Amino acid sequence: MRAVVAAAALTAAHAYGDGAARHRLEEAERWLYAGAPPPSNWEITSKRDLPPSNKWSDLNSGNSKRVRATTYASRPVVVKEALAKGHWNERNVRGELLWLEYLRGAPGIPRLYGAFFTDNGTKVSLVAQRAGHPLARGKGTRHSRTMLLKEWKNWCSSRPVEALRALLTCFRSFAEVGGSFLSDFSPHQFTVGKDEVFLIDGPDALSGPLYDVFAARNLPTVYAGPVRKCSSEDKCPATSPAHCCCGGTSAKTRCEKGAKGAPEAAGGCAAGSCQRVSAKTHVFDVAAKVWAFPYVLNFVELAPARKLALRRLQVWMERPLVGDRPNFTEALAALDGVS
Repeated sequence: MRAVVAAAALTAAHAYGDGAARHRLEEAERWLYAGAPPPSNWEITSKRDLPPSNKWSDLNSGNSKRVRATTYASRPVVVKEALAKGHWNERNVRGELLWLEYLRGAPGIPRLYGAFFTDNGTKVSLVAQRAGHPLARGKGTRHSRTMLLKEWKNWCSSRPVEALRALLTCFRSFAEVGGSFLSDFSPHQFTVGKDEVFLIDGPDALSGPLYDVFAARNLPTVYAGPVRKCSSEDKCPATSPAHCCCGGTSAKTRCEKGAKGAPEAAGGCAAGSCQRVSAKTHVFDVAAKVWAFPYVLNFVELAPARKLALRRLQVWMERPLVGDRPNFTEALAALDGVS
């Protein structure tokens, strides 16, 4: 019952119709785009609220964001800003800020302490909890294979069901409840904290209030317009090669050995319409990517009955037809039945 109760509480706090979540999103949007005061729940609203920047340290940055570590009130935090000026470069930081605010308090979502403008109000820096330790290195491709780190491996070995529950809960927060989709899917985007798995890189918006705001502000989204008609598979867009495991021309884009992608992630054509990704695409991902369910089932010592129960749940989550898979709430409830 633990997962069912937790899921019900999360739904009550963060459902699409929840007034508090919508209000937080609107407050942050007005600050970003309309010159309104910072949201009332932000503790940090100026660079002066942090130690001098010459005391910050650089962390691994991506293609669009610079990430630096510092402290706030003796707590470790990260400061994220766009690598270059201009709206296009700002999109990921602004989108991540709105995503963090909308899902504030949800399991697996780092705490947003606030944000501030620099460069005469043209550039945004967000300040968030530096949550946990990396789950893995690598991008899940043949060129950059997953290298699981000790925190995740030790947790899976000592408490495998609890580790998988934390992973499912994190995905439930951002995908099922938050209406987001991790297009740039990679194990290095997750961290392991005390009894919690975090997503530390803002995903794209797919549905719900977050999608409406992102689409209006030209922030990163996954296509959610009218269903596309098709006559063959090649007429439908796929996600990234490393996510869909549907090809790629080099070791840098092909999935690592043992990983699988959901059929709809490959852009399949069914009954004259392109299949579409959803939160249930990520249900398949958790069951099929080598660092999630497969690692526990293939490399962790399990009692036979427990292994069989987890394997049955994995098979359910990997069903080819989207409608035959559980959602994350149902998968968590099933996991509660694994002793």
